[in-house]
Amino acid sequence: MRVLLDTCTFVWLVSSPSLVPQRSKDFLERETDAIVVSAASVWELSIKRKVGKLGQLSSIAQDLSAFVRQAIDTYLFEELAITTSHAALAGDLPLHHRDPFDRMLAAQAKIEDLTLISPDAAFDHYDVERRWE
Repeated sequence: MRVLLDTCTFVWLVSSPSLVPQRSKDFLERETDAIVVSAASVWELSIKRKVGKLGQLSSIAQDLSAFVRQAIDTYLFEELAITTSHAALAGDLPLHHRDPFDRMLAAQAKIEDLTLISPDAAFDHYDVERRWE
């Protein structure tokens, strides 16, 4: 099974693993063939860093490129680019989720047949599998 990490899940796994439920971490370790991080998450983090919304994480993400590269290399995450198909579907999705980055993640999960790992129940309104336990 291939899974897509929500932006907060990606950050928590790398910098504050205690924020991810143990059952979710066990699932990621035992049940997945690939753990995927979207370019949309890196884009979202970059914007949040720029406007000062990373709070206590700002010291970790001062060099966001290095943070992301180290996380991908250390945890062997796969990178997922944003395609035109992803963008078209994200734009067409109902506004159950007002966050355009989360709608992009929902579109990518749907098109790429990925299970989304996220605490955000708003994803349940889209036709994607979400896990958080």
